[in-house]
Amino acid sequence: MRYWKLIFFGIAVILVISWTIYCEIKYHYLISYDGVIIERQQIPPKNMPDLVVKGTKEIFPLWKWKGIDFDSVKLGDSISKKKYELNSHYFKKLDDGRYIKIKLKYWTQ
Repeated sequence: MRYWKLIFFGIAVILVISWTIYCEIKYHYLISYDGVIIERQQIPPKNMPDLVVKGTKEIFPLWKWKGIDFDSVKLGDSISKKKYELNSHYFKKLDDGRYIKIKLKYWTQ
């Protein structure tokens, strides 16, 4: 009976690890973002900052990316991330109408 508990515990650990890896791959590699930021959100209780990008089904999890600050993001800026690409690009609109391109790295890299 003791061995069965160890076997079930091992299976549970493997399932949790597999689910975590699946979710990270799904949200990092398989979702593409390409559009203009139309809303900034900070969802309590953890206040994790997210961006709503026009034309995409999912919100952009800003807190998972290095190189971008929630306070500096303005509505009308752009986010671009294609499927299967490691990095994302943030196009920040300057006061004179030009854009600067900032390369964002995913936090697990």
